[in-house]
Amino acid sequence: MQSNAQPTTKPSPLMLALKKDMVLVQYAIISVSKLRNKLLAIATTMNQSRNAYVLSCDLNSDRTNFSCDILENIGFNPIKIACVPHKNVITSNRLGHELIYQQISQSKDDWGYAFEDDINIIENVKLDEIIEYEKISKNIFYLGCCIHNPRVTLKKTSLKIRNSYVYNVKGGSRCLHGIGISKEGCKNILNFSKTWRSRKPFDACVDDFVSIHSANIVRGDLQSPQHPRHFGLLYQDRLKFPTSIWKSNI
Repeated sequence: MQSNAQPTTKPSPLMLALKKDMVLVQYAIISVSKLRNKLLAIATTMNQSRNAYVLSCDLNSDRTNFSCDILENIGFNPIKIACVPHKNVITSNRLGHELIYQQISQSKDDWGYAFEDDINIIENVKLDEIIEYEKISKNIFYLGCCIHNPRVTLKKTSLKIRNSYVYNVKGGSRCLHGIGISKEGCKNILNFSKTWRSRKPFDACVDDFVSIHSANIVRGDLQSPQHPRHFGLLYQDRLKFPTSIWKSNI
C-alpha cells in the first residue's frame, strides 16, 4: 500500500535565522515597553510630590509631629512653619497663613498645601487621589472644613473621584486645618485679604473668598467623629489637641 504522507521539509538555515531574529525583536519590544512603563511610573511619582506646610507655634511639639506623620503617610512632604510672633494670637495665625501662601505663590509647584497642627484623618486616602481634586479646582479646595452656618449645606456635584462624589461649598465654611491652594489662588486670596477688615480669625477671610468663588472638599462625604458639621478627609481633633487660637462652639 502506498503512503499518502508528505515528506517532512526541514527549514533552511536562513528561515531558522529569521525566526530567531523575530523572537529577539519581540523580546526587545517587550523590554522597551516595560522600561517605558517604569520610567512613566517614576515620572508620575515625581510629579505627584507635593509640599505640605504645617503651621505651628511649637515645631517640636507632639501635636506638630503627629500631624506631620499623618501627612507623610498620605504621601506629602511635610514642611514645618513657625507661627509669626504677635501679641494677638488671631493676628499671629493670619500672618502665618499669609506667609505660607506667599511661599506657595513663589514656588515652582502649581499647587501647595497648608495645614495646622491639630489634624487627624478619617480614612486611608493617599496623595494621588487628593491630586485629582487639583484638576477640577481653580483657587482652593478643602481637605476638611467646618460648616458653621446651619443654613449652609454642602452641594453634591455630579463629579466623582475614585467612586466618591465630589462635594462643593460656597460660603459658610470655616477652618484652615487642611487646604489645597494653587499659586493663582494664593495670589488671589492675598490680594483679597488686603481689603478685608475684620478682627475675626483668618479662616473667616478665606470663607468670604470662597463665598464668591466656591471650593471643593476632598471626601466631603466623610464626617468628623467629633462634630456633625465638620466634613472632609481631615478633621480638627479637639479631643487630642485643644484649640490654641479661638474658643468657640464650632
